Amino acid sequence: MKKLIYGSKMKEIDSYAINEIGIPSIALMERAAFSVFCEMEKMCSKQENILIVCGTGNNGADGLALARMLKLKGYRVDIQVIGDILKATQEFKIQKSVTDKLEVMVAERPVYESYDYIVDALFGVGLCREITGVYKETIERMNESNAVKIAIDIPSGLSGDTGAILGAGFVSDITVTFGILKTGLVISQGPDYAGQVIVADIGFPQTGHADIFAHEEQDLLSIPRRRKNSNKGSYGRLLVIAGSENMAGAAFLCAKSAYRVGTGLVQILTPKENREILQTLLPEAILKTYDASNPDFEEISGYIDRASAIVAGPGLGISENAMKLIEKVMLAKKKTVIDADGLNIISQFPHLTGCYHSDIIITPHIREMSRLTCIEEDKIKNDLISTCRGYCEEHKISCILKDSGTVICTGDRIYINLSGNPGMATAGAGDVLAGIAGGLLAMGLGTDIASSIGPFIHGLAGDRTVKKTGESALMASDIIDGLKDIIGD
Repeated sequence: MKKLIYGSKMKEIDSYAINEIGIPSIALMERAAFSVFCEMEKMCSKQENILIVCGTGNNGADGLALARMLKLKGYRVDIQVIGDILKATQEFKIQKSVTDKLEVMVAERPVYESYDYIVDALFGVGLCREITGVYKETIERMNESNAVKIAIDIPSGLSGDTGAILGAGFVSDITVTFGILKTGLVISQGPDYAGQVIVADIGFPQTGHADIFAHEEQDLLSIPRRRKNSNKGSYGRLLVIAGSENMAGAAFLCAKSAYRVGTGLVQILTPKENREILQTLLPEAILKTYDASNPDFEEISGYIDRASAIVAGPGLGISENAMKLIEKVMLAKKKTVIDADGLNIISQFPHLTGCYHSDIIITPHIREMSRLTCIEEDKIKNDLISTCRGYCEEHKISCILKDSGTVICTGDRIYINLSGNPGMATAGAGDVLAGIAGGLLAMGLGTDIASSIGPFIHGLAGDRTVKKTGESALMASDIIDGLKDIIGD
């Protein structure tokens, strides 16, 4: 399990290391600068030009320390200082006195296009205000350069908590962050601004503190393995309530992904128009159909009762009868994943939130979450964690809030999914995720594990498959094929 932290909490860790443990601030700064130096030494030649753009805080001091190290090793390095040096931190003044004595060139009006590397040392993780004025102009000019761009700890202008851009943001190719991964680097706009993220150990003491968690491949051991003395019933019965006329694909993708993740038996409940195509596409599934205009809810109740877990909503459509179907599922108190149209139905019939219970996982994307919460999409995007946590705490459910950096809230824990790639932004990928999570529930996992590790498995399958297809050609069915490598391992 990987640990992450809000960028704003790093001040507490700094304070603990310096004031409680007794590690000098300047020692941590030296380790930080050296970690960036080591990365640059791998890529830079001594014939290339480097510019380090420094603010007057401790992030700028890191930049000055880096400039000194590069200078002493024979690299061609200049610095630019933005801000009032008279108001600089003590650490900045110490580092600046050293670079002055070493005659590191100070570029007053640098031509950014003349540099091969630009290092951003303007602002650190403590930034919590909008960037304006000369700082904004400087960042915009830096971004226009074709130089390789490197950020120290975090790209300037990127919120270390939410991944939102505070007025302007430095677009980095590589970010060397210190001690522990910050949430803002991996959610919302963080990945587009941070580029490749390298976490460098600079000697912070292990306090055990973490705000957020992320799964790693070793956590796949929590998935039930096949036993010799078992049968299909040993691995759960998943009921997939999905599809509508001309929308059979959602039911197929959801059900097949549940089988691929290891579910013993999958039953599809879908309108009668989908019978022939689903029997052809997935003969392994048990198929039950109904008249969407006049469902037999007593018969449907029997299917619900026999299920170990349920996925409800993919491709279901929105109607009065679909609403009654979702309500019946929620009232059954089964382990349930509600996805897609199931969520849109709850948005249109808000009394259904009164049927929420602790064994429900919802899987909204940003727009669906906006409908559920009546919060604007941009506000959700800029504060994914708070939105997800707030909704879960209000309704006592688990939520997989889907985005490029998916946020999961379950119980008192927050997870961020670090697997996956842009190719997975494709039709049907959400149906596959719903099937994976539902399959894990049917196999006996709780909503806490199924909701947190389901997106990780989903993304990992996409990462394995994209190596064969490329991002633009990746399809939802390819993600299902990738599950064979993940679960087979």
